[in-house]
Amino acid sequence: MKKYLAITLVIGSVLLCAVLYLNVFVDRRRDILKHILQIQTLPKFEILDYGEDVWTDEIYCFALQIPKENMKMILAGRDWQKREVIQVVKTMHINPPVIINSEIQYLYNNANTRIEISVSTDGTTIIDYSSD
Repeated sequence: MKKYLAITLVIGSVLLCAVLYLNVFVDRRRDILKHILQIQTLPKFEILDYGEDVWTDEIYCFALQIPKENMKMILAGRDWQKREVIQVVKTMHINPPVIINSEIQYLYNNANTRIEISVSTDGTTIIDYSSD
């Protein structure tokens, strides 16, 4: 009886830790996106993958599935330069890399921040952010 109680407590503790970790990790990624995009509320989308790196600057990379009707909300917080260019875009900080055929890019640059949003026709979107 004590053995089953102990096993139940261990399994319950592991599951609780996993749920808390995933909840904090997902919320953290959404908070980072709000900061990068300078928006208060994120529209509905799916995070396909995420990567980050710290070297001489902060680097975040997101692969998202964003419905077309929600792109305006994503772009609302910054003054983006839009380029219509067809090219293959590959993530560097996500392993395995996410590769899309981008048709539209949105660029933002200032003295120490660079953001590139690449969008494919199916709504798959890559956001690359780097800041000193």
